[in-house]
Amino acid sequence: TLFANYVKNLGADDYDTGYTLGAKLNVADWKLGWAYQDLEADAVYGPLTDSDFAGGGTDAKGHKLQAAYAFSKKVSVGGTLFLNDRGTDFGNDDDYRRFMLDLVVKY
Repeated sequence: TLFANYVKNLGADDYDTGYTLGAKLNVADWKLGWAYQDLEADAVYGPLTDSDFAGGGTDAKGHKLQAAYAFSKKVSVGGTLFLNDRGTDFGNDDDYRRFMLDLVVKY
């Protein structure tokens, strides 16, 4: 599955756009995903953004890589890696790296 999102803040003069491009793939018991996001500083209201991507907020861009394996219909393990840059619009570049590991048990 391929996907894309685009946003533009009509009330802002600068740093008013954002987009996400990505893909998801399901193969047997594996789920794989990749997305690239660029969210400028005034594109959206910061507290309503994804709190995991670049630590939350706006003025960030980068990659999100996901992989998960299902051991059964009720148990899976997955990981998400964020490789992001924050503060790029105002020259305060900061590398942001986060890895999350999830164990999902359905009952």
